[in-house]
Amino acid sequence: MQGVRRAAAVATGLAVLAATGCASGGSADDPSTGRGQVQLLTAALVEVDAPGLRELVADDSQAVSDELLDPGVLEQGALARTDVEIDDTGGDLAYVTYALDTDPPTERGGAWLRVGVRRSGGFTGSALPSVELQGQGITALRVGDAVVPVDPLPPEGRRYLLPPGEFTVAGVGPDGLVDHGAGVRVDTRDPVRYSLDLGGRLTAAGRTQVQQAVDAFVRRCTRPLRAPRPVECPARKAFVGGLASSSWALDGPVRVATEADGAGWRITTPRPPVARMTGTVVDRETGREVAVTDRVRFRVEGTVTAQGSRLAVAVPGY
Repeated sequence: MQGVRRAAAVATGLAVLAATGCASGGSADDPSTGRGQVQLLTAALVEVDAPGLRELVADDSQAVSDELLDPGVLEQGALARTDVEIDDTGGDLAYVTYALDTDPPTERGGAWLRVGVRRSGGFTGSALPSVELQGQGITALRVGDAVVPVDPLPPEGRRYLLPPGEFTVAGVGPDGLVDHGAGVRVDTRDPVRYSLDLGGRLTAAGRTQVQQAVDAFVRRCTRPLRAPRPVECPARKAFVGGLASSSWALDGPVRVATEADGAGWRITTPRPPVARMTGTVVDRETGREVAVTDRVRFRVEGTVTAQGSRLAVAVPGY
C-alpha cells in the first residue's frame, strides 16, 4: 500500500483496533512491521473493509482470486463486527506467527486464523484461507447467503481467498438451465487445503436448449444445392460431382448427449445420425439428368458453456 490509500487504511485500522481491543493497551504497531500488518488485516476483517483487505493481500490475489472478498461474504466471517484477540504463538528473530480469535474465544476448532509474518514486515504465506473450486456452468458463487459474480472458471478450476469462518459454498449458473445443488460446507480452520468440485448439470430446459441449437445447426445442411453449407455437413462428405440438383433428409432425429468437460460440457452423438441424399447428375454423353442417391453417417460434436444468464452452444464446422 502506498500514498493516500495507505494512509486511509492505516487510520481506519488504528481506530478499529483501539475500539475492539485488538492491540495491547488499545494502541497499534508501526504498519510497516509484521505485527502492524496483522493488526491492519484484523481491522479489515472486523470492519468488513473489502477494498482495504484486497489491498493487503494483493500479492496473494495475483495467484489466487480475491473475488470472494466481497462485503456480503465478509459480513458472514467469524471475525466480522466482533472483538478479536491477537496472540503471538511463537517464532524466532526473523519470523513470528499470530493466532486470531474472537474474544471470548470460540469453544471448538481452535483459533480462526493463523498468520505468519516477518518481524520486519510481510506475510510469509497466504494471509487468508483459500478454497479451490471447479465445476460446470458456473457464472457466480454462492457463499452463505451472498451471491458473487465471478469470472469464467478455467477447466482446471480456480483458488479463491475467503475470510475466516464457516460457509456453505455452491455454484450458480444461468437460472433454470443449470443446477448445482445445495453446496459444500467449508470450515476455514481445517488445515487441509480445500479442493471442491461443485459439479453442475443441465436441467431439462438446458438440455432442450442444447438440442434445439444442434437441430438449428444441422438444418443449415439441408439448404438448396447452390447455397453455402457448413464444412462438416454430410453434403460435403458425399458424392457431389456434377450434381444438378439434390435434397437431403435426416434418417431420424439427431439425438445428442452432453458430458461434463472442464468448466462446461461436451456435445456428442452416441448413435451417429444418417443423412440421405436424392438428386440428379448430368450425363456428359447424353446431357440427360440421371437420378442418384447417397447415404452418409456423420457425427455432431461441440461444446456448451455458461455465459451470463444463457448457455452458449458451439458446434464447430456447422
